[in-house]
Amino acid sequence: MDFRHALQTYTVLTIGDGLVTVIPALMISISGGLIITRANSDRKLGAEVHRQLFGAWAPLMLASGVLVVLAALPGLPAIPFLGVGGALGFWAWKKRKLAAIANSENSPVAQRKAVATQERLEAALKADPLAIEVGPSLALVVQGGSNSELLDRLSTIRLQIALQSGYLVPPVRVSDNVTLPPHSYTVQVRGVEVSRFDFMPGHELAIASGPPEPGLEGKPAVEPAFGLPALWVSRERSTYAQSLGYTVVDTLSVMGTHFAEIVRRYAHELFTRQDAKSYCDRIAQEQPKLVEELVPKHLVTVQRVLQNLLREQVSIRDATSVLEAIGEALITSRNPVLITEYVRQQIRRLIIAGFLKNDEIAVYFLNHETEQTLEAAVDNGETNSVLTMAPQQAKEIVDHLKERLDRDEPAVLVTSPGVRHFLRKLTEISHPNLTVLSQNEIPPNVTVLSLGVL
Repeated sequence: MDFRHALQTYTVLTIGDGLVTVIPALMISISGGLIITRANSDRKLGAEVHRQLFGAWAPLMLASGVLVVLAALPGLPAIPFLGVGGALGFWAWKKRKLAAIANSENSPVAQRKAVATQERLEAALKADPLAIEVGPSLALVVQGGSNSELLDRLSTIRLQIALQSGYLVPPVRVSDNVTLPPHSYTVQVRGVEVSRFDFMPGHELAIASGPPEPGLEGKPAVEPAFGLPALWVSRERSTYAQSLGYTVVDTLSVMGTHFAEIVRRYAHELFTRQDAKSYCDRIAQEQPKLVEELVPKHLVTVQRVLQNLLREQVSIRDATSVLEAIGEALITSRNPVLITEYVRQQIRRLIIAGFLKNDEIAVYFLNHETEQTLEAAVDNGETNSVLTMAPQQAKEIVDHLKERLDRDEPAVLVTSPGVRHFLRKLTEISHPNLTVLSQNEIPPNVTVLSLGVL
């Protein structure tokens, strides 16, 4: 054969034989690709195939070039190959042009991407007021989103705290954290971890209401909310532990009680300027004149006074009495510490209600010399009050109280109004269960029983 005739015959036979051999393998490959595509995507099959085959311009341009080359081969139908190849080439060109526009800085798509990126960055930088992170093994308690068991418990706790203290606790972000130990959780305040607790798998926490009863085997532990001694007991022995007088609590109860105590302890740090504004706005609907005298001119002072009250777990639910007292005190002083003491005297019945038994209150009194020493170290300025006592002298006062008072036993100490605030600040860490009252906070009809002089 001459060269041209031989080339034409060879090409037809080779391509034909190749197609017969390749088509079954091609069908199997396509079927496998469709199965993998369907398994790895949440989209509908048609939409996913369209995205993968026609989503990018470069493969379309390559396919167009291959079809044009095939059209040039002798023996193949040129018009269909050129038609399909040209259509794919035009489509690829259009998609490339659209991609270039989309990637430009001034395009609407790029602007939307920039906005979305900015929002993600801002969300990452935002520190949540309250957050709970749980380890992988505790993720079950947060499953179900807003209907999860933990979120239901937290909602109930927020309502209880609002009714008790008058403070609306901000929403709590709950999430799982794979970097934590499997059975651990942490409580965070403004992005900082303030407490952590580890559970023992397959066990429950048994807390003794009194001295521990002998005969109950378990691993010693410390209850996270109040630091009470406890035991980890197996679930099979929980009923036996209850029969011995122990209080057996499950995972949700431990987390809920711990969270509630953290909120009460850090409520003054969580209470923001906006919270103070919202607090006043709720009263403004009934008593607008009262709020007009305070907001916005004295909003900062109102916030600091409310923070001082929350720090000592004094309820601010009676907003009318609290704001009226603040307004009266502002006539003579701008000092938040002095105003706080005045407000406490106005709501004294609320403060001592939990300590009364048959109109009697059992208290300790502060030594007169110690009281004079503290009073001499207090510097009351126009906008603030500070304690200028030497650290060693303050430590001696705290050490003397440690010798007389049990850290974990509730007690009431009465002193003069001028030093009450600072004595409480000195003892709030060493004696968290010590309540410090001033003499003016005890109503005349209450009988005072002295337990001694400290």
